[in-house]
Amino acid sequence: LLSDLNSTLIVVNFIIQVYRNTGFVFIESYGLYWHQRKKPIIEAIMNLVISLVFLSVFKLGIAGVLLGTIISSLGYVIWYEAYIVFKHAFDKSFFEFIKIMLNYFLQIVLSWGGASYFSRIALRDDGSVVDVIVSVIVSLITGIIVYLSLNFKRKEFRFVVSIVGQILNKIKGKL
Repeated sequence: LLSDLNSTLIVVNFIIQVYRNTGFVFIESYGLYWHQRKKPIIEAIMNLVISLVFLSVFKLGIAGVLLGTIISSLGYVIWYEAYIVFKHAFDKSFFEFIKIMLNYFLQIVLSWGGASYFSRIALRDDGSVVDVIVSVIVSLITGIIVYLSLNFKRKEFRFVVSIVGQILNKIKGKL
């Protein structure tokens, strides 16, 4: 199907797009489109130029297009969208965003690295359905452990836990 490089780049691009969705919600909710009116043009030009360089100069094919998208998103878009949201919606310093993103990046790297490491230990590498299931389970457990270990003291985490507790109490009350 696809090479490991292309599969990895697709996953990285997906992660970046998921993180961008949060910014989209705030940009839409606060009506901040005017503040970023030039962003789509700059993003498209960057993406096109970088992708064409990877395609024509380095002959990377699909990987080149994915790298162009990832580089334009990481190199400009994520930072600019966050700057607009933090400045005009939250009235907070852009450095708050940098701290948050570094925490998320650490979680992703640890989850990905841990899942890769433990999957290699647990798998037989025969490409069977069992290997896929074991890999999914190992990845989920690793991701959950990393998330819990890095976030259990945060107020946002405690808030989510309290909401889940309320929902479970309502369900238990109806039984």
